[in-house]
Amino acid sequence: MTDFKKGLRHERRGRVFMGLLAILLILIGTGTVLKGDLTYRNYWGGLVFAPIVIPVGLVLLYLVIFRWRKLSQRPERLKGRAARRAQRAAEYRSMIDDYDKPWK
Repeated sequence: MTDFKKGLRHERRGRVFMGLLAILLILIGTGTVLKGDLTYRNYWGGLVFAPIVIPVGLVLLYLVIFRWRKLSQRPERLKGRAARRAQRAAEYRSMIDDYDKPWK
């Protein structure tokens, strides 16, 4: 199997998982609100405010449906001045980094 197909399968698996997580969050939040409660207990026993969970699930669902490719792509390589500045920043060592650390 080629790397491209492996990457697609991995990307699809992540997308399905995040979509299911988003739908689960939306359903748990709406179910809690429809019961008349504003909070529910999570796995660790902490209170979760259900009206906040619904928009979080909707935003996650939006990202999965419309913005997944943009989120999963690697950023393009820098060119020109931006590349030179990034290289200089990577090579720069501040004075505190040059200090001999006694715990070494």
